[in-house]
Amino acid sequence: MDDTEVSGLLLKWGRAGERALVTYEVDGRVATLWLRADQLRPAPDGPLAPEPLTD
Repeated sequence: MDDTEVSGLLLKWGRAGERALVTYEVDGRVATLWLRADQLRPAPDGPLAPEPLTD
């Protein structure tokens, strides 16, 4: 990939956590490939996480 930012879905981390299998769409085509972890960053609005449990 070049320096273009695209939104994608992280499918799986590699064993050492140095790479991740991601899928994304560019120009109407879907691609799935392994990317280095340093090429990834969270979406600007952050990951969807459940609300913390409270008593």
